[in-house]
Amino acid sequence: MPKQKQQKKKKGPWIIIGVLSCLVLILLVIVGSYLGYRLIRRGIEEGAVNVEVDQPVNEGATLPAMASYTNSRYGFSFSYPVNWWWYESENGDGAYMSPDVNNLDEFNDSQTIISWTAYGWRNSGSQTMDEFLVENEVGNSQVFADYTVEKISDTTLGGLSAKRLDETYTGVDQNGVSETEAMKRIAIYHVDDNGGLGLIITCPEDKWEQKQVMIEKMIDSYKLNESVYEQEVLGSDEVIGDSEGFESEEMLTVAREVVEGNSSINDFSLEIDNQVGDWALVTATPSNPQEADPLALLMFKENGAWTVWDFGTGTKEIWMDYAPVELWETN
Repeated sequence: MPKQKQQKKKKGPWIIIGVLSCLVLILLVIVGSYLGYRLIRRGIEEGAVNVEVDQPVNEGATLPAMASYTNSRYGFSFSYPVNWWWYESENGDGAYMSPDVNNLDEFNDSQTIISWTAYGWRNSGSQTMDEFLVENEVGNSQVFADYTVEKISDTTLGGLSAKRLDETYTGVDQNGVSETEAMKRIAIYHVDDNGGLGLIITCPEDKWEQKQVMIEKMIDSYKLNESVYEQEVLGSDEVIGDSEGFESEEMLTVAREVVEGNSSINDFSLEIDNQVGDWALVTATPSNPQEADPLALLMFKENGAWTVWDFGTGTKEIWMDYAPVELWETN
């Protein structure tokens, strides 16, 4: 019996060493597994960061909250981001839009940003699409020395047949001096015997890829109420007083808007005194002669649309330096 106890005593230290070795081995496995997990996790995170940096976010992939613009004169409508700044032309033929970069509810021309222009017109000269495109290219080439039409393709605008022009040019400042910023532009036009519609989108070339999805979605949102459009472009001219048939409804509408918005005359009648080419004289006569003096308006037709060049009371001799002398001749 004493001999067996002695053998057990000799085995005791080895058992303890074996147990400790197993614990150390288990600990090493756990530590190694944790370090391996951290390395793998770090690699995954770094890979995710690299993907995010190498692939810039496309702002148009998810559109911001949208509002809707409708042009009551020509019947077209489309969606645009709610935080954009915009204004409608005085005669209501279209609208211009761009991002409100400084949240001032006004246009900031210190930065070149995306812009959107949509408008309509009466095709009084029955200009064909081919004639329009030639005139459009000549006009743009005179403004931009490096203006280029990269592609012309058939498309639709509000359901009507149209041409899409993918263009490039170098921007110019307000004085016509060329700047270094390269620009891209999509211009879409519909032209028929009686009228036309235009949609123009411009954006710096280095921002185009970022904005492209949003641009295309806005283009897709363009709709047209054809009955409103046809009523406008087919509108008949109106004869009033001694105007001898040359005054148009559009001319009188524009004149009325200017008088109502820029004078104290509340009730008045309009009469077109004379028209020579693209110039016309219109008089607004108050219904109550004691309210105000008659108001004279010098009107000019530009790009197919009548505008008020100047207006005032009394004789405007200075106008004769700009408008044809025949305009003041009476029949």
